[in-house]
Parts: sequence; C-alpha cells; structure tokens
Amino acid sequence: MNCDEAERFLDAYLDGELELSQQLELEQHLSGCAECQAVLKERREFRAFFSAAAPSFMAPPELRDKVLAITREEPTPAKPKVRQFPLWRRPWLYAAALLAIGLPIAWMVFYENREHRFARQAVSDYVRALFVEHLCDVVSPDPQVVNSYLTAKLNFSPPVVDLASAGYQMRGGRIDMVQNRRVATLVYRRNKDVINLFMWPATRHRFTDSDQVISGLRICTWNDVNLNFIAVSTLSDAELDRFTDLFRGAISNQ
Repeated sequence: MNCDEAERFLDAYLDGELELSQQLELEQHLSGCAECQAVLKERREFRAFFSAAAPSFMAPPELRDKVLAITREEPTPAKPKVRQFPLWRRPWLYAAALLAIGLPIAWMVFYENREHRFARQAVSDYVRALFVEHLCDVVSPDPQVVNSYLTAKLNFSPPVVDLASAGYQMRGGRIDMVQNRRVATLVYRRNKDVINLFMWPATRHRFTDSDQVISGLRICTWNDVNLNFIAVSTLSDAELDRFTDLFRGAISNQ
C-alpha cells in the first residue's frame, strides 16, 4: 500500500468501517510512514475539534412520529394546525443550519492552521540556524554544487537558481526537518538580511499564495512545479515579494 492508497482509507479507518485485511494492511503502512501518521493525527484532531464545537439538540417528539409514519407507509392522522415558530425557536433546524455553515468554515480553519504550523516550524528552523551559526551544510554560490549536494541527500531534486545579478547572493543550502519531513533549504543574503527558502514535494496539500508575519519575520508561502515553498526573512514586504517573484520566474524557465 502506498501513501495515496492509504489516504483514501483513513476516514473509513477512523470510522471503523474497514475490512480486517484492509485495516491490517493500512496499519502496516502507517507503522513505517511518518507522513501518513501525521495526516491521520490531523484528521483525528479535526474530528475532535468539530465534535467539540458542534451544538447538540434533542429532536422534538413530533419528528419521531413523522419518521415512524413514513417508514410504516401509513397515513398520519390529522393534527390541529400548529403555530409555526421562527428558525431560532426550532433548535433542530438551527443545528442543521449551523452544521451546514460551520463545516466548510471549520475545514478552511483546519487547513489554514496546517499551513501556519508549517510556517512556524520554518521560522523556528530559521532562528535556530542563525543562533548556532550553521546556516549551510554546503557553502557555495554555485547552484549546481548546491543542487548536487541536496539531491544526493533527498528523494527529490530541488530547483536552485542564481539571483546574484538581482542583488540576492547565494550562500549555500542545508537539510531541515519541517513537520516530520526532510526538506531542502536554500540560503540567500541581501546586504545584512538572510533569506531561507524551504521546499519539498507537495504530495497531498498544496500551499496557497500567502504572506504573513511570525515573530517579526516575514513569510511567503506558495506552490510551484509540484513543490511547496516557504520563504522566511527579515526583508521588507516589497523586497521579499521581489525575491519570490524572481525565484518563481527563474524556475519556470528552467
């Protein structure tokens, strides 16, 4: 079983609906795949979040009578006209409406938080590398040297481009861990500002284009050439946007 197959079975696994053979095969895959374990954990957290947030109401007795009448295919006895109450006085309808509205919102919050977790981890790696003065595993301004080193250590070939002509000097690259996965990190410098560019294959969730600030550092996230990217720097918004535009334009021409 590969990761794509495992992902299709995760919801049924959480619901206890898998056949024994499928359950054993999935659990065997999960035991050796940290990425799928992380996805399973996120889905459990999402279910727990929604279960805790969703309101619970007791269905009114007349609803039970109507359901029984329909299932028995018997005509329901005539009842006196009942006054119609507004939505907020019919809690079961309110609950259904809240569920329909809340589920998409909760789903968006879940995935937004997921990208934010990746960004916070990248910020942590950036600060740690500066603190221990170990920005690069391989120090070189040559994109081919940096690419060869990183490709030999990873299961993908990261795009490495020279932006020195635009004022962004390449210092080298390193291997980092972001949310239990090995990623490539390119290191650039513009004057006194250091830029860390994290990247890895987008096997499931593709990042959206976003700009944010975490702990005083500016972050850009995006997806391109089937890779997720996070750029972290002390550059101004305009300078970091210029850097990302230049980098994206360069890899699209490779």
